[in-house]
Amino acid sequence: MIAIPGNGLTIAIHAALHLPDAVTIEWRSRVEDGYAEYRDGDFLSLLGLGEHRASLAEFWPERGPQWDALGRTSDGKVILVEAKAHVGELASTCAAGPKSRLQIEQALATTEAHLGIPPDRDWTNGFYQYANRLAHLRFMRDRGVDAHLVFVYLIGDSAMGGPDTKEGCAKVLDECHDALGLPEHTPLEGVHEVFFRPAAPNA
Repeated sequence: MIAIPGNGLTIAIHAALHLPDAVTIEWRSRVEDGYAEYRDGDFLSLLGLGEHRASLAEFWPERGPQWDALGRTSDGKVILVEAKAHVGELASTCAAGPKSRLQIEQALATTEAHLGIPPDRDWTNGFYQYANRLAHLRFMRDRGVDAHLVFVYLIGDSAMGGPDTKEGCAKVLDECHDALGLPEHTPLEGVHEVFFRPAAPNA
């Protein structure tokens, strides 16, 4: 969990989305609730999109992705943030039970078909967390929400053993994209990457 609404990271996300200077970001994960990581219908309600709660329950089982930060821009965009302190956090596998797994596989298949992913790719194994974030972005965009998924990679977090440079993330990210069948060096609609070096505590 990170306190996204720091000025430096907000500026970096603003730039990644190519927002005009006059457009502002309002972060909905608040200081008073400890920057809680919302999931399922709660994250939709926090974003003012509660009308999609029932559809999300049909799309994805309970205990879906927890978002590191959620925001809305003054021009109507929705921002979903997934942050990683080290590249090892990218690796994950679906551990859902049979009923939930079937629902998840159907949701992932819908997303894969939209993106033209080869049918031999298994999105439940290896980089499942990355894949399920893409599926939730697709869910929102399919319902007319101008949603944007921002992957934040923290650089120079020695306490977490993270990479010291952007290039240090590149190999694992390339492996992730290749495993999922995603096009190389071709940005996905609504997906953004931010490589951010937090300021030293006493800087």
